[in-house]
Parts: sequence; structure tokens; C-alpha cells
Amino acid sequence: MDAELDLDPDTLPPEAVVADVVFNPTRTRLLRWAERGCRTLDGRGMLVNQAVVGVRLWTGVDVDPAVMRAELDRVLYGPRASAVRCRRRSVVP
Repeated sequence: MDAELDLDPDTLPPEAVVADVVFNPTRTRLLRWAERGCRTLDGRGMLVNQAVVGVRLWTGVDVDPAVMRAELDRVLYGPRASAVRCRRRSVVP
């Protein structure tokens, strides 16, 4: 889904960070729009961190968020997924 945005691009200062909770696609319309001058944060970090907490609560096991992030990227983008390609200009969580 790629809904229309009721936003004026000129209303955000360049130092703003724009976050979207959507993890697939990583570059939503909101983030593509914000990349024109703002830093962006996609939903993968939130998804991974929620999973880390969930696994700990359900199993008592502490898992490595970097491993979970790499696996998420592999599932979404294939075995040759590059974190750099997926992040672009995004803030790294």
C-alpha cells in the first residue's frame, strides 16, 4: 500500500528524522519523500527489537539483534542482501 501523503515537503527542517513503522517495503512513499533532506528510519529496527524482546519474554533467551536483522534482510532481499543498499541514507538503529 502506498497511500497519498497529506504533507507539505517544505514543512520539515533538514535536521528532522522521519520514521515509518512499515518494514516492507523499506523505502515507503513517506521515506522516499523525506530523503530529499531529512534523515530517515524504516520499520526494520522496530520489528527486530520487538522480536528480540518477544523471544526473551517467551523463552528467556537473549538473541543478537544484529543476527536477527541480517536474517530479516536475507528473507526480504535474498541471500546477497546488503545492509548498506537497504539503509541508503537512513539512520542506523
